[in-house]
This record gives sequence, C-alpha cells and structure tokens, in this order.
Amino acid sequence: MIFLKNRHVVGETLPELVDLALASSGRKAPDHNRTEVHAFVTEQIESIPDILSLPLLALWSVFYAYSLCCIPGCNDWYEALKKARSAWKECAFGPFRDFIRLIDSLTILRTFEDWEPSASVKTVTRIPSASLHRGSSKRFDVVIVGSGPGGSVAAQIWREAGAHVAVLEEGQYLDLDSCSAFSGSEMRQKYRSGGLTVAVGNPKIAYAEGRCAGGGSEINSGLYHRTPAGVLESWGEQFGLEGVEGKALDPHFDACEKALSVSYLEGKAPEASLRLERGAKALGWLVQEVPRWFKPDATGYGGGRRQSMTQTILPQFIASDGCFFDQTRVSRISRHGSGWRVGARRDSRIVNFEAERVVLAGGAIRTAQLLLKSGIGRNVGRSFEVHPTLKVVALFDEEVNTPGMGVPVHQIKQFAPRITMGCSISSKQHLALAMIDHPEQLPTVESTWRRMAIYYVMVTPYGSGKIIALPAFNDPLVAFNAAQKDIENLEFGFSKLCEVLFAAGAVKLYPCVRNAKALSNQEPFNARDALGSLRQNTLMTIHLFGTCPIGENVSRCTADSFGCFHGEKNLFVSDSSMLPTATGVNPQGTIMAIARRNALFQSSRARHGTL
Repeated sequence: MIFLKNRHVVGETLPELVDLALASSGRKAPDHNRTEVHAFVTEQIESIPDILSLPLLALWSVFYAYSLCCIPGCNDWYEALKKARSAWKECAFGPFRDFIRLIDSLTILRTFEDWEPSASVKTVTRIPSASLHRGSSKRFDVVIVGSGPGGSVAAQIWREAGAHVAVLEEGQYLDLDSCSAFSGSEMRQKYRSGGLTVAVGNPKIAYAEGRCAGGGSEINSGLYHRTPAGVLESWGEQFGLEGVEGKALDPHFDACEKALSVSYLEGKAPEASLRLERGAKALGWLVQEVPRWFKPDATGYGGGRRQSMTQTILPQFIASDGCFFDQTRVSRISRHGSGWRVGARRDSRIVNFEAERVVLAGGAIRTAQLLLKSGIGRNVGRSFEVHPTLKVVALFDEEVNTPGMGVPVHQIKQFAPRITMGCSISSKQHLALAMIDHPEQLPTVESTWRRMAIYYVMVTPYGSGKIIALPAFNDPLVAFNAAQKDIENLEFGFSKLCEVLFAAGAVKLYPCVRNAKALSNQEPFNARDALGSLRQNTLMTIHLFGTCPIGENVSRCTADSFGCFHGEKNLFVSDSSMLPTATGVNPQGTIMAIARRNALFQSSRARHGTL
C-alpha cells in the first residue's frame, strides 16, 4: 500500500481531507502537531492490507474526479473537496461512505489522543534477537511460526524437553512499554496492517490482530476465562475432540494461570465497571468480575502490569537458549527429507530454516493462509468464526471514567453462552471514535468524556466464514457471513444492554451504528427501529477462531485432538485456529491450556520415538 503515497490523487487530497475531518470533529490539534495527524493518517492508510489497496485506490480516483466536477460551483479546491466529502458521507453506496469514514476515523483517533509525552510515541525498546545472512539455512529440532500465547507456550514446553527450538515472528520484539496501551502509537507498532483489517460480508466485520512478539497478548484486554464446559462437550460431540472433557484441562489451566499471575482486581473496580454490576443486580441478572493476567503495579496501566508473553514466557524461553527471530515473515513450508523446510524473508533477505518438526502458531488467519499457500489444505480456512460485537456509548449524570482506566472487569452472563455484555476501553480518543456515528455530539466529548463509557454486546455466532489465499497478494481475503440468527441475537442483546445501562443510571445511550438515534431513559424504544439495518453497518470483533479445527472427525478437522495434522508427519498447530468453534468467552486461557496439553503430549511422544 506504500505506493499510494506517491499517487497524485492521494497526495492532492489527503491533507485537505484530514483538515476537513479535524474541522468537523470540533477539536483542533495543536498547530505543531497538525502535521503529526497528517503523518499518522498517511502511515495507517499505507499499512492497509494489499488485497484492499487496489479497491481503495480506485475509490480515491473516483473521489478525486468527483471533486473536480464540484469545482465550478465552489470558490476553490478546498471547498470542492468539502462538497464532495459531504455528498459521499451520506451516499447510499456503501464503499463511498466507508471511504470517508476511514479518513474521519483515523483523524479523530489521533486528534483526541492526549498530546502529553506519556501518550505520545515513546522510544522503542527492541530486544535483540538472532541474526541470519542472505540465503542462509539453520537447522533446528523444532521451528515455531508465531509467538502469540499458543506459540510461546509450545516453545517453552519443547525447550524444556531439551529440543533445539527457534521461534519465528513476523513483527518486532518490543518492550511492553514501547507505547501507551490502546493508543495510535500501539496501532502503528503492534497491530497488523495498523489495525485496518476487515472481514468482508454482510455486514462487514472489522477485526484486530497483533503483529509483534507476544501476538495478541500484547494488545488485548487481559480478561481471562476458562473454557465453558458446554463448549468443550460440543467439541467432543461435533469434532471428536478427545481429552478435554471433565477436569482433564484443569492442570493446564492451573499452570498457565500461575505463569500469568491470573487474579482478581485488587481494590475497587472502575466506576464504569461497577455501573454495569449495579444495573445487573438491580435487574436480578447474573454478573461477574472477570479475573485478569495482571500483576499489581502502581506504575502499570489499569491498576497493574499486564502479564503478556514478553513479560512472562518468552524471556524464560530466550534465557534457556531458545532462539528468537523477529521481523521474519514465513512464506511457505514444505517437506524436506524426513523433516520440513520453512521459507522466510527477514530484512529483505531470503532465509531457509530446516527442522524435524514445525509448529504453526501465527493466528487463525495467518496459519490458514500459510497452509493454503503451501498446498496443505485439508479442511483449512473453511470454518472461520468470530464473536460479532456491537458497541454503545453511555452518558451518565456522574463521572464514571478516569485517565488510564483501562478495560473494566465486569461482564453480564445472564444470557450466556449466546450473549455476553461488558465494558470496553473508554479512553477519550476511543469515545470520540465511537461517537463518529453521532457527529453532532463529537464537539461535546472533550467536556463530557469523564461521564461516558463504552459498553458492548458480543454474540456466539451461528454464521461462519472462510480464509482465501490469493497468489498475487501478501494478505488473504477474509470473509465472514453472519447468519440471520446472529443479527437477531445482536438486536436482542442490544435491547438488554440498553435496559441494564438505564438501570445503572445512564441518561443517554448512543448506539455505534450509522443513522442510529440517541436513546433516552425517558422514552421507550424498539431495538430494531433504533438500530436500523445492521447489515448495512460495520461490526467489530477481537476474537478469531476455527480455521484449522482439531479433533478426530477427519471430515471436519485439520489436525487430531493433540494438534498433529491429519496426513502430515511432525506438523502441528498451536493457536486460535485449532479451536473448533467460537468459545463465547475471551479465548486466551483456552488457547494456552490446550497448547500446553498438546505440546507436552507431542514432546513426550518425540522423546519416546513414537511421534
């Protein structure tokens, strides 16, 4: 997408479009930081997945031509752009609206981010990793592709078993404090494609992936769940997944919880979280505080320090002489003698790794794409699932929000596993971004954000999608088709979320949906009328599943119950792609427990020569 920066149509219009978005936001960036906003928007757009770059360039060209047509009725080029922007923002054609929304969203996100040094880009602390030369080849017992929770756990287990292990990570190995949590700087440093990733479908669903050492553990909320018993039972019945019934996973949950210091919040929960609890108790609904993988730390975010992979497992792996290669993008795996060859590119250099065993842990999307590009496609990428999520901004008559509040800890489970409700990151810039569908209220965010918080309803899906690897692109086509039942559950969940928030003292609710009207606690409403057509909007998710499901049902599964690929020797999966379906809860606990169980099984079999 970098080629867009030099395109005339982009260079001619982007700064002016950013300025127009700034003007409509009601908040002007300090003059000396205005160019930084331009730079942030430009860099984010250049990061967009390459599979979306050509459609975006086409839209940009059409917008440029449309703006030229507006010039005769305007005084100058800026006024012509303003007229074109207004027309496209309200256009019935979805891609035109999405084009303007993209520019507006990025501008708002960076503009409303506090400009104090604590929130600006910090000095990046990159931890040194192993180096390779062009065309060089390294031989290992085990190569692990990806360093998220599943990959890190597998790396540690294999290393403890005495194997010579290399972890290959596409992103950088960065300190947890290289940037502020949930900031624009974090998007640039640690998100894949700057966070501008979307699953096409009806509706579209924006999703986020980590692209750094530690993967999603470096950017997620830190909320922890064990897998619901009903989910494990369904996996056994539908996919033939063995060894997870009853208390079989408990030792692995226990070990992972100890490693990550999983615990409940010390002291009082944030007021935004307590409001959700208060509303649920007033209605007699089941509500719970969710534990987190945080250690108490007065200097850390959200009342503690997140125990991500770079804070826990990866340093232990490296200290035990494990090899870690960051900025290493794996492009293909293939059979090589009795083992495997892993082809990668590191700092523009082609590198080959050879290993007796390969563990794939690049995430639900990247693992599936790598397998498909490598010609290994049994049941790969055919059953992609997410948690479709809808957000609401609540305005209270008292302060509920504070700087650095982080992600509140309460969730409502009254309607689980079908529906979960909770509170999201509610920093000032995220509140402004959430209010983009209520532009008349944007100027008030600066003065009222302490009385506002973002809440969500998340559903366990009936629909599913696919991952499609296209030969000419670095990024795959990601698709998800929401079932009508998913839409109905979101509408039902939205209605219940509004009910509990009004019971908690909210005076106004702003659904994060285009053309939705603000709701008052004084007026009755119908969820379907309030939301309009959800299929004409963009939903979001942060949980991805199921592209390489494990189990003994070979007609549905890619690998067996312990992550060993059906029909392939010494090839394993150890990330969210192995979970057969959506879990209905935050999935990191499930990923780590199953990854640990599988790696122990695999390494034990390897030592005894039976694998």
